[in-house]
Amino acid sequence: MTHNYLVLIADIIASRQIVQRAAFDASLKKALDDLNARRQGELLSPYTVTIGDEIQAVFGRADHVFGDVFTILAAVYPRRMRFSFSAGELVTPINRERAIGMDGPAFHMARERMDELKKSGHLFDVAMAESAQDHALLRPVLELVSHEVKRWKRNRLEILALMMEGQTPHQIAERLGLSDQAVYKNIDAGALGVMVDIFAQVSQHCNRLIQAQP
Repeated sequence: MTHNYLVLIADIIASRQIVQRAAFDASLKKALDDLNARRQGELLSPYTVTIGDEIQAVFGRADHVFGDVFTILAAVYPRRMRFSFSAGELVTPINRERAIGMDGPAFHMARERMDELKKSGHLFDVAMAESAQDHALLRPVLELVSHEVKRWKRNRLEILALMMEGQTPHQIAERLGLSDQAVYKNIDAGALGVMVDIFAQVSQHCNRLIQAQP
């Protein structure tokens, strides 16, 4: 019996233009370390910075994956990143220590979609080996989301990440040191409730294809 896994390959956009590189790397490392500590039940291979300013990870479930994406985007702001996900098989053992040295169709598809993201300028893509039709439906939705997210400031990225964790607007305001009004304004202007629903549906679709066992 084969198992499907969810693979992430993420790429820092225009990384060579980063001026304060040490500070950027420290912010990114802290965000990834925090996520690795919080997601031990879902991460099979932890968020790892690899060669070429990329991030890789392998998941057993997709429940919090897209919330993590916006946590990472907030951590690296004003820089942007691309995120390519793929559900499929691996032909090598899971590396539980670092997300390196693994291979298989899931990584190949994620790499192919990353190459397409670099050409298109979009930020998100999800490839599903078993369902080309579903991917055709997902792609325009994620392209539209990418178009919107590119214009967001850090506060809106953080607010969406916390909404996807189930926090209320008042809790988010206290967490970020904002007024309730500022949080509600961001939710309305960014259609963040719709964004939460979109990524919840994408996560559910990923979970239907994932059969990995920790």
